Amino acid sequence: MKKIFMLALTLALTLVFTSCSTRREYYKPEEETKAKIRNQDKVEAVLPARIIHTTSSGATLKNGMFVNKNGDISKQKLEEDERFLGSFDGYNVITTLEGMLKVLQGESVKFEKKLDSMPISANIDGTTLAVLTSSNTIYQIDLAKGETLLEYTLPKAYSIDSEIAMPQFFGNMILFPSVDGKIIAVDRKKASIMRDMVVGSEYFFNNIIALGVFGGNNLVGVTGNKIAIAGGSGGTKYFDEQIKTAIVDNGFVYAFLKDGRIIKLDMDLKVVKETMFRFAIYVKAVIKNGEIFVFEKTGYKFKLDLDLNTKDVLKLRGDIDDFAFLTKDLFYYGRVGLALE
Repeated sequence: MKKIFMLALTLALTLVFTSCSTRREYYKPEEETKAKIRNQDKVEAVLPARIIHTTSSGATLKNGMFVNKNGDISKQKLEEDERFLGSFDGYNVITTLEGMLKVLQGESVKFEKKLDSMPISANIDGTTLAVLTSSNTIYQIDLAKGETLLEYTLPKAYSIDSEIAMPQFFGNMILFPSVDGKIIAVDRKKASIMRDMVVGSEYFFNNIIALGVFGGNNLVGVTGNKIAIAGGSGGTKYFDEQIKTAIVDNGFVYAFLKDGRIIKLDMDLKVVKETMFRFAIYVKAVIKNGEIFVFEKTGYKFKLDLDLNTKDVLKLRGDIDDFAFLTKDLFYYGRVGLALE
C-alpha cells in the first residue's frame, strides 16, 4: 500500500511540475520599448452589436447586421442561422449554417442554391462566383445564367483553422483555397481544373490561410505549417514553420509565426528580413500605405515598415478575446473599431 501511495504521489508531482514548466508565456515589451509605448485610446467607430462570425471578407454581428471589407455596416438584418461571407462587385453573399447560399443584389435574391455544406469562403468577379465549403467542395457558379459550372469535392479535413483565404481571380484563372492543404487552379472559361499545388499534408489545421501569384505564373500558398511556391523550372519550394497568419504582397511573403517572429521571404523562400516580439500571439495583420499593422492577442498594435523595422508600439484598451475583423481602414474587436494609422 505504501508503494502504491508513493507511486501515486510521484505521478501527481510529475504532472504538477510538468504543467508548471509548460505554462504559456506572453509578450512583454523589452525595457527599451516600454518607454516608447503609447496608449491607443481613440476609438474611431463602435459597432451596434458584437461580432459573432468572421471570414476574410466580412463580419456578422449579434443583432443580424453585417460589416463588409469597405467598412460598410448593413441596414438589413440576417436571420439567426445566417452568416455573412462578404460583399463583392455589388453583391452580398450570405449562407445559412446548413449550407443554403444566397447572393443578394440590394435586397433582392440574385441566386440561391443549397450546397453540400456551409460555405466558408467566397469571391465574385463580374458574374462569376467562386465558393469553398466546409466539406472541402469548390464551386464555380455563373450568376448571369444561374448555373453551377463546376462542383468538385476534395478529401475532407479533420479540423479547420479559423484563418481561411478567399478564392482569387487572375485573368482566366481562378485560384481556390482548400481545407486540406491544396490550391486548385481552375480555367474560368472552361470551368475545368488546370492544376493543383500541394502546400501542406498535415491531418489537422491544414487549410490555406493565404494565396497568390508571383511573377505571372508562380503560385504561392500558405498553411499553418508551411509556405510553398510552385512554377517555372525550379519546381516547388517549401518553407516549414508554425505560422499564425500571413500576407502575400508584391513579390514577398510576410509570415507571422507562433513563436513571435515576423519574417519576410522572397520568391525563392529565402528570409530577407526578420524581427521578433517574443511570445507574441498574432491575431491579425495587414499592409496599408506601405506599412504593416499587426495586432497581438494580449492587447498590442505593432506598426512596422516593409523591411520589418518597428515604427510604433501601442497598447490597446484590453486583450483581444473576441472575434476580430479588418476593414480597409479599421480593426474591429468586440464592438470597438481602431484606425489603421
